[in-house]
Amino acid sequence: MGVDVKTVTPLRSAHIMAKVVRVENVFDDPEGLLELVNGRAPHNLIYGKQGYEKTGGAEPWFREHWATDGAVKVPEAAPYLHNPRLIEGAKEAFGATVIRPQGMIWNIFGPMIAGRPHFDTSPYRGVERDGPFWLHVLVHNSQLFIAWAVPSTTGLVLFYGGRHGGFECWPDGPDKPSRIEQPPFWNLGLVTDNEFMFHRPLAIGEPEQRIRPGAFGGEARLHRHPDGRRWQVIDDNGVFVTWEPEQIRYSLVWKALAFKDAKAERIYDDHSDDLTQDIIWGIIADDLKARGSRLSVPSNPMQDRAFRAAILAEYPNPGTRYFADAQRG
Repeated sequence: MGVDVKTVTPLRSAHIMAKVVRVENVFDDPEGLLELVNGRAPHNLIYGKQGYEKTGGAEPWFREHWATDGAVKVPEAAPYLHNPRLIEGAKEAFGATVIRPQGMIWNIFGPMIAGRPHFDTSPYRGVERDGPFWLHVLVHNSQLFIAWAVPSTTGLVLFYGGRHGGFECWPDGPDKPSRIEQPPFWNLGLVTDNEFMFHRPLAIGEPEQRIRPGAFGGEARLHRHPDGRRWQVIDDNGVFVTWEPEQIRYSLVWKALAFKDAKAERIYDDHSDDLTQDIIWGIIADDLKARGSRLSVPSNPMQDRAFRAAILAEYPNPGTRYFADAQRG
């Protein structure tokens, strides 16, 4: 079942490609931007209710999607997707000539403990974003398919004035010292390679204010208070907590594909060197054998639920190899 990886055309290397590029004053109208996201409340938790069963319980991390795969879902947000400062930052970070903006996602945090060191999920040639999410996670966590990974940059735009709530990343790898960007920050962009660089939000708010995972239900949503100023977390049991505006930390996650040149862009567009199901399961099968694993790939891996759970456990979040915090939950 082996696959000769030399036959593929890698668009990225097997390690971090990009440096961290700091971009000041990303948006010309940051207040208008925040008014738009605030006006779209209530906001859902980052995972659905079932998604918290394996992660230690819901935490105060809410999410709002504005654009996916280049398609803007919120019409008023369209002018923000092709932000020239983020595009120039992405070119510098990746040494790229072609930047294709793809996504905008808001992360809205209340007081919480530090997040887990993690990778974002990279796009891969031949692995469709609208396909099974678990397969995408497996491909990325295994780190066996980097030759098919598409260079994807993240522009993280931060808004928070508290004493805690920094952003930590490991631009030189997990075995080297981290870099920490501490608040206060306002309209500050950090453009880099979050798909292959470990990163996380640090603890937010004063220690006594921090909501631990599992304190409220996975169906909770973040609502504007009736006074139009404060915020409330409301789950099936009612109002769980009320926050002042200054307790809320915002980060806009801007995603873009970054191609070194037109040839790399063409390989992505013409699908001439995509992953296939046969390639994926062939490489996984070979790796399981090389590991001495007792697990084997069944004849119907996409439909076998027991195998799905076992293979995801075989290839966990890569951060668990390096960080105790990545193992909780």
